[in-house]
Amino acid sequence: LRLEYAQLLSAHPRRRGQAIEQYRILLAQDGAAATREALADLLARSEDTRSEALSHYEILLRDRPRDNAVRLKYARFLGSRQDDVPAAIRQYSFVVSQDSGNAEAHAGLARAYSWLGDRDRALHHSNLAVRNGGRGSEVHMVRDDLLRGREPRLAPLVRALVLQGNSRADFSGAALGLEGQADVTPFLTLRMETGFEDYWRGDSNAAAGFFRVGGELRP
Repeated sequence: LRLEYAQLLSAHPRRRGQAIEQYRILLAQDGAAATREALADLLARSEDTRSEALSHYEILLRDRPRDNAVRLKYARFLGSRQDDVPAAIRQYSFVVSQDSGNAEAHAGLARAYSWLGDRDRALHHSNLAVRNGGRGSEVHMVRDDLLRGREPRLAPLVRALVLQGNSRADFSGAALGLEGQADVTPFLTLRMETGFEDYWRGDSNAAAGFFRVGGELRP
């Protein structure tokens, strides 16, 4: 009867405090993991009871370290405060080590790394979340935000060179063509230039087509 009463109270936002008290009494009586989890979930709804919620999640994980559902709740709660984001990353990473295709864990890592400013790793985990079936507007919003400014591009290339000095130092040139850039992976950007260039000094000149490839690897 007390359990049903606590469940009814927890469904009413203004009765949350009463629900917490009923769950505390239940936990003292039965010590059941399900009761502790329900109490932790209620406590997690407010910053005022944050430390108590964290302690209950930690007890649950100490007793059931492979309970990924509870660990994801714990990680999500940690990730709601920037100071605790590194701890949240450790919890999400543990889930991924146990279940590499866990879309929710990858989505959590994407949010956490994005908050820390590590956009490469954030995009990597965002891609994995979508690839492993992650759904919901938040997953796609985070990914779309991370992709903004990283779209493949192709643009005209115009370059001029003028060196002035004595007769041996005078040298000029120009290049016309196309330049492009694309991310092969979130950690590797390739750049390409192609076109025609002509350089001259006095009456002498040399002209040819060119093709250049460069890149940036961010381990």
